[in-house]
Amino acid sequence: MKPRSILRTIEWFPSFAKLEGQDWNEVDRTKISKKTGRPVNVTRRKYIYDAHGEDYDITFDELLSGQYDTVEIES
Repeated sequence: MKPRSILRTIEWFPSFAKLEGQDWNEVDRTKISKKTGRPVNVTRRKYIYDAHGEDYDITFDELLSGQYDTVEIES
């Protein structure tokens, strides 16, 4: 990912707002990251896909599965 500008950061605010009230640390133990071997974090991946989906060539369900991870998604 490229370094972020202040304008890009502001563009991400609506993506955070959509997650209000959701558990930022929620994991799905049935879905394991191919890259890290750890359960995927559902809410964080929702944010990542909403804010950065244009950076991915996969669907949200594929991202959520963890099976397409080639880098550490949630870092």
